[in-house]
Amino acid sequence: PDDCGAENGYFAGGHGDFTVTLDRERRYFYFHFDNYSGPDGAQGVGLARLPFAWRDQPVGKVEKFFEGSWNEPGLGGRVSPAIPVRTPWGQAGADAFWGPTIHWNTHLNLFVMLLNRSCCEPGWPVSGIHIAFNADLANPYGWTAPREILAAEEAGWYPQAVGVDQGESDRVGGQVVRLYMGSDSNHIIVFNR
Repeated sequence: PDDCGAENGYFAGGHGDFTVTLDRERRYFYFHFDNYSGPDGAQGVGLARLPFAWRDQPVGKVEKFFEGSWNEPGLGGRVSPAIPVRTPWGQAGADAFWGPTIHWNTHLNLFVMLLNRSCCEPGWPVSGIHIAFNADLANPYGWTAPREILAAEEAGWYPQAVGVDQGESDRVGGQVVRLYMGSDSNHIIVFNR
């Protein structure tokens, strides 16, 4: 339900700011999204998945991750976040990661997630760009703890990595990727094993 008393200055709950990633085996599409509502323990970067085989008939086939299993319906189902909030979104000083984007990194042989962080003041301030890694999208708890790669004074909304070599994109990158925030790119990321 909507939280009309929410003090974050932007919304009263719901899901949003999602990305969709196909696993390496082409078995599932994984949805990483922000859960801005519900009990405190349910808020954060949540997950759902859709079998690749049902991509042309997805209605009723999306499952949310909850308490260790993919057992909740996509619409109305409960969620256990892979990256929980530190302070819930309904509070004026929310402390949470949001806006995940994911690419497969061929240099690391890992999935890479970039995230915004909002922290500790009203008005949803940008508190830096963070990065996390995971070898297997089917393991929501496999993400490393997000680490800051760009401080608040240099950060913007919606970070995304885009590969720079032939055949790379926003879904596949190598050792060097461009970091975009919104539509601008003023930085590159160089990955080392």
